[in-house]
Amino acid sequence: MVEAHRGRSAAYEALGKKEQALGDLSTLVLLFEQEVSVRKELKDRNLSLSLDEAARAHRERARLLADLGRRTAAQSGRERATDLEAEARRLAAGSGTSGSPVQQGTAKPAEKMGWVRLLNTWQQPVTVDLDGASYILAPGQEKKLRRAPGPFTYTVRGVASKVASTVEAGEMVTIKIYPPKR
Repeated sequence: MVEAHRGRSAAYEALGKKEQALGDLSTLVLLFEQEVSVRKELKDRNLSLSLDEAARAHRERARLLADLGRRTAAQSGRERATDLEAEARRLAAGSGTSGSPVQQGTAKPAEKMGWVRLLNTWQQPVTVDLDGASYILAPGQEKKLRRAPGPFTYTVRGVASKVASTVEAGEMVTIKIYPPKR
């Protein structure tokens, strides 16, 4: 399926149909991000390969976004690719971990934990950086992250600057992502 999307994207681009090409590349980005997420949860030994493939998909999509004049989105894609490549290098060097920084830490009873809920209400995929971990959300996607109570910061790439918040034990903090106001 990956090669089908890459091939069709290249064909669309050759025909000058860049929006259709972008659709296929966006599908690839989402597929690889999902694969990375699953491999992290499973602590799969092939995670670094998935990280490299996800980075490649982000770079391909960023190039096309730049061609379409969408500089902010293109920059976000390049930044995500760089992050993925760095994580793959850390794993290859044996110094990285396959878990998300938000989900790591001292184990605590469930009643002592809080939740951060990310909700993308926009019609575009978005990347949320939360305390050093990046999460890509498809349009309408929701992601709940269990975490220890306390302060945290997050940034919605290309939409909002860094925001500080706090989650309490047993509380859920919801972060809704809206399109930028024009």
